[in-house]
Amino acid sequence: MRYCVLLLALSACASEGNQPPEASHCAKLRDHLVDLQVADIHIATGVDREAHRRALAGALGDDFAATCVGTLTESQVECALGASDAASAAACAR
Repeated sequence: MRYCVLLLALSACASEGNQPPEASHCAKLRDHLVDLQVADIHIATGVDREAHRRALAGALGDDFAATCVGTLTESQVECALGASDAASAAACAR
């Protein structure tokens, strides 16, 4: 659920005057955000990280890229791609 909040926060705050991102950058962002979410899963929990990763990526599907291109700026995507945790990625929308 934190991931959904992050996506909404990022998509709601695109700045005017900045170029929209390329679809390939949005695909990278989707993968990066999924990686950030599964990084929080500790091996000791018994949760299969790879299965969780596939489920998250599948749930986002191609719609993520379309939403990203239509609502985010290139600078927001670049900022989020450089983030090392979900909170930092969400801060890129501010």
